[in-house]
Amino acid sequence: MEPAVPPGWIILLNGVSSAGKSSLARQLLIDLAGPYFHMSVDMFGAMRADAATHALDNATHQEVLRRTRAGFHRAVAGMARAGNHIVMDHVLSEPWRLRDCLEVMAGLEVVFVGVHCAPAELRRRELARGDREPGTAERQLEQVHAHGVYDLGFR
Repeated sequence: MEPAVPPGWIILLNGVSSAGKSSLARQLLIDLAGPYFHMSVDMFGAMRADAATHALDNATHQEVLRRTRAGFHRAVAGMARAGNHIVMDHVLSEPWRLRDCLEVMAGLEVVFVGVHCAPAELRRRELARGDREPGTAERQLEQVHAHGVYDLGFR
């Protein structure tokens, strides 16, 4: 039997699409002492077979997305429970996502970081990226930060 290891830390970066979470996560991996893993909800979505997903009706597609995000939360918690430090990149744009994270990460050390960006800059970044529907980030703004409580915040 393997010896027990203490759980790792989770740095949860929450912000709208194009706010800079992934860029911040990449820099944290450079700056933080010890090995950290960057786990992004976008990376989990990219693992899904797109061709099959596009053929689904809207209700089924939404359920697949919900299960993907719930699985992401559990994967992050599992990695931390195995002793790994995680930088988690997420968009808490639905209330259930935060509740689910709180439930599955109970007992783990989580630093909750709000990543904020001005609406004009969000629009500029979305256009430059070309892989997001313009206006997506602005539509997410109200819900993503609705809880209003962070350990740290970046603008």
